Amino acid sequence: MALPTSTIVMAVLTCIPFGLAIKDTVSGKQTAQRDRDRWDDDGHDDNGDSAYDAEYARAEAAREAAEAEEERLEALKTEKLAVARRTLFGAEVATLGSGFGGTRIGTPGADVDMSMLAELQRATSVRVGVISIAKVNGILIEPTSDADDDEKAELCRSLSSELQAAWGNGETDDYSSRYWINPTTSIRASIHPEDCKLVFEPFTPTKAWINKTKDSVVPVGLVGQPFAKVAAAVGTTTELEPGELVKSWERPGVGLGLFSTNFEAYVVNGKVVAITASARTLEVTRNEVQEQLTELYGEPVEENEGLRWKSRPVIRLVPHNISDVMITIGTVPTQQ
Repeated sequence: MALPTSTIVMAVLTCIPFGLAIKDTVSGKQTAQRDRDRWDDDGHDDNGDSAYDAEYARAEAAREAAEAEEERLEALKTEKLAVARRTLFGAEVATLGSGFGGTRIGTPGADVDMSMLAELQRATSVRVGVISIAKVNGILIEPTSDADDDEKAELCRSLSSELQAAWGNGETDDYSSRYWINPTTSIRASIHPEDCKLVFEPFTPTKAWINKTKDSVVPVGLVGQPFAKVAAAVGTTTELEPGELVKSWERPGVGLGLFSTNFEAYVVNGKVVAITASARTLEVTRNEVQEQLTELYGEPVEENEGLRWKSRPVIRLVPHNISDVMITIGTVPTQQ
């Protein structure tokens, strides 16, 4: 039976797309093969053992080696800095280290080798300050002005750790500052985390700070004397300016604490009627001062103004602060 013409046409139309599809499939296989050949020609393969992978591995190894070398050099730099900073303090409690050469507390100011201190600052990356007038009255070690917060924190952490390892724990206050004293040298040291400062300075033991002798740092026996006599004894100016009724001077601090003892003499009609002495101390030192006064003058009387001893002249330990010491000898005039 003959097929209708429309059927033949339909078959032809159907075969044409089918043939094209076969041609595209074959062509696609050829293209994919060409792509794989090109991939292989470029040095790539499906197993990862290509030149590209090898080059990447070499680059990664070089990067890791560079990082390791950078870390090694940084560790060497850190250790070198730590070794240098150990020369800031000595093995004995509250002593300066070898980095200061012959400079000591009490060294005449003119004898301080400033070039040596400059080299010490460079090697340790800290600022070294000399508290001095005619002689070295103290040494201050602190971060440089361009140090960031992390560098300051690291300096304070490492110094505090090294000092405790060398000198023991010392004493602490309410602000986490740490204090050490050396009774043999009469030098004390303290480190203060809030601003990361290490201070070396002279101090006076409690029993030498106040007693009944003429060598007492607190001049108990000079109250009631002419001001000129007091001035000569303590080394302050002998002349009072017109209208000047109070004269001030400083001496080393007492016991565990910071900074100097500050004195004021109150003068009426040319005579010293009262002397005050104040010092920043720890509570343990304040207690020692109280015990020393009790040993000298008997049990105190408690008053609103603090503790009073039955001495001549009268002595009071004023409750200026729970730890700081403030002593009044005599009676401070109400009108100045």
